[in-house]
This record gives sequence, C-alpha cells and structure tokens, in this order.
Amino acid sequence: HEAFFDPANIGFTATAGVLNPASFTAPDATTVEINELSWQNGSITLKLNPYITLPDYHLILIALDGSTTLKLHTDDATAHPATGALTWTATAAPWQDGDQLMLRLRGPDIQSVYFPPSSAAYAGGAVSLMGCTDLQTCVSEKETDDDQSYILLTKDGAVRFGFNVPEEDIPNAVTAVRYEVRAATQSGTQAAGSYGFTAHADGTATQLSGARDLTEEWTYQTAHEPDITGELSATLNGTEIQMNGASLPPNIKLSQVRIAVDYDARYSE
Repeated sequence: HEAFFDPANIGFTATAGVLNPASFTAPDATTVEINELSWQNGSITLKLNPYITLPDYHLILIALDGSTTLKLHTDDATAHPATGALTWTATAAPWQDGDQLMLRLRGPDIQSVYFPPSSAAYAGGAVSLMGCTDLQTCVSEKETDDDQSYILLTKDGAVRFGFNVPEEDIPNAVTAVRYEVRAATQSGTQAAGSYGFTAHADGTATQLSGARDLTEEWTYQTAHEPDITGELSATLNGTEIQMNGASLPPNIKLSQVRIAVDYDARYSE
C-alpha cells in the first residue's frame, strides 16, 4: 500500500494531518482503515481498523527526493489488539508539520528460482530410461514433458542427483531451500512409506521428509529437512539427493528433479 502522508507535528489522526488513501486491502482481502499514524511520548503508533497482523511487513516513509526517512519492521512492534495498534519506540519525532512524505506498507515478496542437477548416477536396483538417453537429461528440463521422457524406477530402483551452482547465482535473502521431485506411478497408488528421499553431503546421509502417496497423476514431491535451508543458503555445491524406489509395484516414474530456492525479492533488488 502507498499513500501520501502530510503529517501535522503529531502525525495523522482523526483531527490532524493527511493520509490519502487511508485504506488498503489486506492479504486476506479485508479492507483495512489506517485510523492513526502518530508520534507521542516516545512512541510511534499505527492504528488499524479492523486490527490485523502484518507479519514481516515494513512501514516505510519516503521523502520527496526519494530517500527513506523511516523504516520500521512490523515484527519489531508491540501489538495491542484491543486498541488495534502497533507501537514502536522512537525517542525523537520522525516527522514535522509541513513534511510531504510517501507512506509505503510493504509485505514479503517471495519469489523462487530453480536449479537442475549437474550430475546423475544409478544408485541401485532396476532403473530404465524412457524417451531419453541419460539420467541427467531425463530430469533437467525447465518445462516438464512428463510422459514424453522420464526415469522408470522398478524393483528397488534408486537414482542420485548432484548439484553445483555458482555462488553468484544464489539470490540474497534466502527464505527456504528444498528439493522438488516430479513423480507419478505407472498405475495405481504407491504409499508414501514405500519409497523415500535421502540427502547426501560431506559423506553424511540424511533421511528427508516430504514423500506423499504417489498416484498416476504427476505431482511435485517436496523433499526437505529442517537443517537444509541453513546449510544450502550459503552454497548449493556438493549436495546430492537420492530417490529410493519401492520394492513392490507399482513402478515409479520420475520426470524432473531440481533444487528450489525461495527468496524475498524486497532485499534482492
């Protein structure tokens, strides 16, 4: 949300200052009125009606020359749901009567970037290539073709994929890192507990959660483990994911493997 903010000494209230427009649409489609943006007695107050939480938002004031004069994080505010207010400590007034400012309320801007595997290897059991000539090519398309080319994991089939991504290709402000595997069955359903994912790094194997029941419909299975985000946000080199197929039918089809990196684009401009 953006609004023109011409504060009085106190800021904007029902009787002082100008904020236009003073309403915005919240992420849940609720229309919210800003009833007050004021500074008094060492505190900045933002009053909302109805009161809503705005996790990981910034309240930003911008001067006519484009410079930022104030930036507050909503997660740092003290919440007062009963009065509809968020407050921050501020020893000095951040504005004065006659200022012409722009108010910006900016929330997370989560975007994703994807990296295909840089290597692939057989890891056990029976594996067949359908419509492609090598493991890496089978699963590296940016746009999946699913049944046009895929890896078929039959009895105890297992494949492993490695990733080496230059550091400069990793966005700033990483919020999440995960492996994504696009899979389906040849027929019927394969229960989540019958197959799985293993991450390999520095000689250590870690069982990953994220496996769900597979059906004949192609879906993305998200393989993750709590420590992965922290470990991989610094580098995506030397990490591997292994998909372990089932011992019993139906067979599993695999058409894409990638690392997905989510980042907050507010900090990557």
